[in-house]
Amino acid sequence: MSRRTTRVGLWLLLALLPAAGLLACTTGPSTRSTKLPAPEAARSCPAPTITADALRSALHERTAAHRKAQGLGALDSHERVDAIAQQHSFLMAGRAAMTHDGSQERFKAVSAVFGWPHAAGNFAENVAEVCGDVDAAAKQAFEAWLASSDHRENIEGDFRVTGIGVTQGRSGWIYIAQLFYLPRET
Repeated sequence: MSRRTTRVGLWLLLALLPAAGLLACTTGPSTRSTKLPAPEAARSCPAPTITADALRSALHERTAAHRKAQGLGALDSHERVDAIAQQHSFLMAGRAAMTHDGSQERFKAVSAVFGWPHAAGNFAENVAEVCGDVDAAAKQAFEAWLASSDHRENIEGDFRVTGIGVTQGRSGWIYIAQLFYLPRET
């Protein structure tokens, strides 16, 4: 391959990576690899600074409304599960990349909240990277999740608890982690 072809191929790859920024991923007890977006330094998001609590609330409301429209039970928002999701969104913002790295540790941590010393029950995780104000970011993440059968399955799944973490990175991109959990019966 010539040096010019390599440069063109690399340029094309770098040009297409920002389009991957709206990818959302899911995992259960086993993890799947994800495409990682370009480093934040290579792209910026002209979004205003958001309030994490406002975006978390907007996503909880969208989740509740969708589940209700599907005839499904409400999910309990759990402060300690929010904190676990928040740690992951902070990690993703620090890396400027969506990832499911550490999902087994989050599963164990969520299980421990409910008195299980090891991963027990059903667990799922959706992550997203979005750009915009609170309303736009909530809409982008939620619509991307609903457009994916795996993510929709998590939102509509047999879960009782959810937690959401939101962190805005230095370039304005917003990283979201939503955890779903159904505690195992004793």
